[in-house]
Amino acid sequence: MNRKTITIILLILVLLFFGFYYQNVFSKTVAEVNIVEKNIEYVIVKFEDGSEKKVNVNDQETNSINTGNKYFVVIYENLLRKPFFHEIKAI
Repeated sequence: MNRKTITIILLILVLLFFGFYYQNVFSKTVAEVNIVEKNIEYVIVKFEDGSEKKVNVNDQETNSINTGNKYFVVIYENLLRKPFFHEIKAI
């Protein structure tokens, strides 16, 4: 093998590593949820399977969310940040 082939193989391995790393570090949840509890800093959402999750919110989201209502949400979380809403729509 020549030097160019080895470089390409190493580049592909590095890209595969970062692809798997990205999948394991970042998590995306898309679901229909009920808002159980609302606070200034966070809300507790209840999924259809009965599990609950505490999600960080900002002031604008807090004002537009009502306890007891159903919402379609996209929640992102990773190793560096707690769960937060990427998208939220009332149903």
